[in-house]
Amino acid sequence: MKCYLINLDRSPQRLEHMTTAFGAIGIDFVRVPATDGSLLSAREVKEITGPKSDEMPWTHQEVGVAISQRRCWQMIAEGDDEYGAVFEDDVFFSDDAAKYLFNYDWIRADIDVLKLETVGTKVSVSFLGTAAGSRRVHRLYSNHWGAGAYVLSRRLARKLVSRSEIFTDQPDVVLFRQPGDISAFQLIPAICIQDLVLNGHLPDTKLSSTLEDERVPLRKKNPRKPRGWKKLRRELTRPFEQLTSFATDAAQPLFGKRTLRVPYR
Repeated sequence: MKCYLINLDRSPQRLEHMTTAFGAIGIDFVRVPATDGSLLSAREVKEITGPKSDEMPWTHQEVGVAISQRRCWQMIAEGDDEYGAVFEDDVFFSDDAAKYLFNYDWIRADIDVLKLETVGTKVSVSFLGTAAGSRRVHRLYSNHWGAGAYVLSRRLARKLVSRSEIFTDQPDVVLFRQPGDISAFQLIPAICIQDLVLNGHLPDTKLSSTLEDERVPLRKKNPRKPRGWKKLRRELTRPFEQLTSFATDAAQPLFGKRTLRVPYR
């Protein structure tokens, strides 16, 4: 299976990290030059983006990531293989990751996209899943953000390319927003994890996230914490929301589902 690695020309240290990581598991990769969002003009950003579902403004780096991810989708769409794997350049692999990247014979034909990483949040998945070596493949029934490591089918790649000339959401939202019209699955335990998830945001380090460098000040500038009556209402309804969440999680098995934090190992 072809593995596509997104990497900025100005991030040779990340390429070195990924070359070592792929080399350690004996898997080849194709480097996909990333679009540097910092070089995009405000006009260019405006011309290719629409309002996002989170109502936050697009950052230039986010647009660069979207363009870069789309470039990978196009390569898969135009390729000969039924599936291709996409990686950002700050991931770590499990020791047995090569078993799942060497080919795609183990991937069911009804899978549009298969998430290989975890971001550590609670997700709803099918209760049993299907065996894949020492791991299992589960249907995703809730959002699981992040687009640092996933396998994409050629048929979905063709659809995504045809409808993504204007970006209306970030790639991970497009791929893993559930419920939706995309058949998204999760490998459990995950075989990949991004440095940001594993070690947190550490500015000015070898694998520091350029996305987070832009997002942190933007969040401070546009705080989303409720105030006044909205804050009071949130505090009053919090116990009921927690009870509802607990009841929902407890009832998941009745519907062939379960809730968990996807482990990485």
